[in-house]
Amino acid sequence: MGTNVTVNTVMPGSTLTEGVQEMLDTMYADTNFTQEEKEHDFMKNHRPLSQIQRLIRPEEIGSFVAYVASPIAGGFSGEALRMDGGMVPTIF
Repeated sequence: MGTNVTVNTVMPGSTLTEGVQEMLDTMYADTNFTQEEKEHDFMKNHRPLSQIQRLIRPEEIGSFVAYVASPIAGGFSGEALRMDGGMVPTIF
């Protein structure tokens, strides 16, 4: 009989953390870009493979982790779960 203990890894992609926000502000200090324009330009030029073309929000990662840690996700175990906006191609 199983233990009901699951172990998984969540691998987030480019995320809008405080550090990333500071990096964007520094990169675009000489522009009048809005936050949305900074993010769009950064993704277009530095993360062109991203299918969502935006930074992941920390709240999205938190919600995903809460789901994976919940009993309704008990079928997941031993998984490396990417939340990268489609940056890494899959085999399908």
